[in-house]
Amino acid sequence: MRRGRGRRRRASPESAVADSPNVREGGPVRCPSPRCVGRRGWIRGRASICFGMRTACLFVLLALSASVAVSAQPEGEPIPDPTPPHQYYPLAVGNVWEYANQGLLPLSEGYFLRREILRDTVIEGRTYFVEVRSRNDDDGMGWHSSRTTLVRFDSTSARPVQWGGTREGAFECSFRGDFGAAIVCWDETFPDGDTYVGGQVDAVIPFGGGGRGLPPPGEMEVAATKTFYPLGPADPGTLPYYAAPIGYAGETPGFCTGCRRNLTYARVRLDDGSVYEVGERYAVAADAAPEAGGLTLGGGPNPTAGALTLRLGGVAGEAVTLEAFDVRGRQVWAREVLGQQPVSVDASGWAPGLYLVRARTGTEDVTTTIVRR
Repeated sequence: MRRGRGRRRRASPESAVADSPNVREGGPVRCPSPRCVGRRGWIRGRASICFGMRTACLFVLLALSASVAVSAQPEGEPIPDPTPPHQYYPLAVGNVWEYANQGLLPLSEGYFLRREILRDTVIEGRTYFVEVRSRNDDDGMGWHSSRTTLVRFDSTSARPVQWGGTREGAFECSFRGDFGAAIVCWDETFPDGDTYVGGQVDAVIPFGGGGRGLPPPGEMEVAATKTFYPLGPADPGTLPYYAAPIGYAGETPGFCTGCRRNLTYARVRLDDGSVYEVGERYAVAADAAPEAGGLTLGGGPNPTAGALTLRLGGVAGEAVTLEAFDVRGRQVWAREVLGQQPVSVDASGWAPGLYLVRARTGTEDVTTTIVRR
């Protein structure tokens, strides 16, 4: 008898599922694809899906933890400056050598000031504005910059002040903000003639005379607060306007020789509720100009690519402390010298930007600015 080749009996789907390891207690698990039968493909697929889900969950958890860490920093809170306060250029609140204004504003015909804010910083919870100010004149010979000074102001120490006006109500003024601008008020109820707000009148200064760069002839009362005076007749159909030019520090314009240097204003509120605002001002008092023959400081080349020579004058055999500060007011270099010999400085490691260099003795303190290009 011819022995025939035996054929393997195909298992039914039911028996395959019953014999498969994919059987859970409580009933068979239906195989999603015939390819998984006998090859555990479904188990592998299920394991890979679970692994992928674990990986995705891990990334989600990491992202959530990162967002929690970021949100832990209160929104809007300034980041404290870690630089020790004693390493900052030690300007008292309000010390300033020059005023300037944001943008360009003609204080009189042909007279302008310019101002830049470089950076704000926070020291011990107080906000300081680190600024560069330059004074520019147009005297018919073109523009030129007379001086630039780096200063720092504490904006948290200024307080708004209210004075009684010359009419009912009061002018409300604040001592915070920019410098060099003028407040201009349009109001038909302003009394005729000059108006000043509070304070003792320091002087009555004539100005003008028809010359180029001078306002119309007249007088201006200079008070410790501020003087408002009419600039001229209004155009037909418009209201009269009055202005309060801001005072200067270090130098004063020709029509205000002898002006107090701390004349600043910010906001005027009339008794009808209207508010005229051109920015807020600080009340500042400038340091006195150095006496002739006193300590002097210069440096060059300016700008410098790294090699810098500082030159002192007005000292003989006296110890002088030299310091350099960056735009944030941080000390980047210091040296003590004797006498007025030239001092070589390697500024190659300084970052490009503006630096304030200070020389001080026991009685004098002068500064100059150096640009590292």
